[in-house]
Amino acid sequence: MKPLESKLYMLICGMLLCSCGGDDGPSNQIPEKAVLTNPAHQTQGADIENLGLQWQQATDPDGDPVLYDVFLGSTNPPMENVTSDLNTTNFSVEGPLEFNTIYYWNISAKDGNGGSSQSEIFSFTTREANPEELIVGKWFINEALINGVPQTITECGKTSYFEFEANGTLTVVQYEGDPCTISSSTILDYSMPDGTTLLLTNGSITETVPIVSLTETTLGLILETVQYNFAKEVE
Repeated sequence: MKPLESKLYMLICGMLLCSCGGDDGPSNQIPEKAVLTNPAHQTQGADIENLGLQWQQATDPDGDPVLYDVFLGSTNPPMENVTSDLNTTNFSVEGPLEFNTIYYWNISAKDGNGGSSQSEIFSFTTREANPEELIVGKWFINEALINGVPQTITECGKTSYFEFEANGTLTVVQYEGDPCTISSSTILDYSMPDGTTLLLTNGSITETVPIVSLTETTLGLILETVQYNFAKEVE
């Protein structure tokens, strides 16, 4: 190559940011895909708290250290990066997760040099809530029925609520008047011997209250001759 041609060649290579000095060695190779192990794909009844995710160590063809990013969510593929740059092959998910929900998870293995690989996507379904867990929360009256006939509830009355605590305490707060103010606040003990009965205790007096329905968002109770339907406060 003539000197002028050589200078032009080098100039053009520099402008194009290409490698003109020959082979600089092999390019970076990506790590192997991480193999997911726990929970197994399509596991049913997974716990909602302290759920442990595990996978096999991924090796890198270049011998680079491998770090891991964890993705978890209720959409497929999971979009939420719950933790990054792990140097271990396990991760404990901080709960609680939602009851009776399908979650998807996968692992990104990274070599620190721009190379990464994505594992398969696994799914698991969390367990259903038991009645004692479902009832915990603040419930507002939105309907009252006598023999199936709807009764009028004032807007003030709709602010009255039952608040069940996980420790077995029930606070009943009643609003009345115009303007609407708290007229009474009573603290009771409660227990649930089964999913159809609520026992309310005030000192030495215990009252049995039938449970008509109980879901994550709705509660139906029979108090004397009136069926009260409640909606749970959305956090």
